[in-house]
Amino acid sequence: MRAESGVPDSPVAWAGFVAGDVLLEIDGKVVAELAEFSEILKTFSSGAKISAVLACS
Repeated sequence: MRAESGVPDSPVAWAGFVAGDVLLEIDGKVVAELAEFSEILKTFSSGAKISAVLACS
């Protein structure tokens, strides 16, 4: 799933994720579509630390 834009001063920005990067996995779960991304995120509580695999632009 490719990031089209970023939100400054957000957890994603703090992690170094920028527009153009591609999110491949979250905690070992493959992310190919926005729906999968949303479903995976629902399994975490606010403030949870997760691991992610990115392809940087």
